[in-house]
Amino acid sequence: MSNKVEEGVPRGWEEYLAIVVRRRWWILLPLFLCWLGVWGVSWTLPTSYTSDALISAEQEKVSDLYVMENVNVNLQNRLQSTTQKVLSYASLQSIIERFKLYAAPPRISGFFKPKDPVDQMRADLKIELVGAPGYRGEFFTFKIHYSADTPQLAQQVNSELTSLFINENVRAQRQLSEATTAFLDSKLADARAKMEEQEAQVSAFKAKPTRLIRKRFGAEGLSGNFDGSTI
Repeated sequence: MSNKVEEGVPRGWEEYLAIVVRRRWWILLPLFLCWLGVWGVSWTLPTSYTSDALISAEQEKVSDLYVMENVNVNLQNRLQSTTQKVLSYASLQSIIERFKLYAAPPRISGFFKPKDPVDQMRADLKIELVGAPGYRGEFFTFKIHYSADTPQLAQQVNSELTSLFINENVRAQRQLSEATTAFLDSKLADARAKMEEQEAQVSAFKAKPTRLIRKRFGAEGLSGNFDGSTI
């Protein structure tokens, strides 16, 4: 009966504190092991630094009244084509050889990445679309993110990628300008040929009544002379 009464009595905080003190190693040891494991893993994982670059491209300001739709290339399609050329295997392989990327043996996180250096670089590279133009003349903005082991390397590689994007965009814009100029020249040549043809037709039309009048006037003069001679 006394045991049942003692079990029903609630314990005070002093008793709980005494239990914690007696079993402190049961509490502190797992916490210490967890902290030690996290600290060890953090040392084995590589530190990653990301460099960002913001690029803005302007849509062509060529009126639809002068250039057909197939000449006015959409800027999103041009960006997609430029991205494919910049991120091609040969282009990325050249950057990898120049900066000696992915030459060190992989760490723990490296075993989960692709073995091919080009595929590793594509995994560390990200292109983010910021804003697209709603009409011709607006700016098309996107970001380039590249992650590397050191901040200097990330900045150098991102600067090289930015230069490739800009150069490829300038080349594509030059080709578009040449195509636009060639199209306008062909249209101008067609318009000049049509105008010359119309001028020739007008000149021929104006010459016809003059010849008829001269013929008629010559016929009337001959008949008058003939009548006078008869009188």
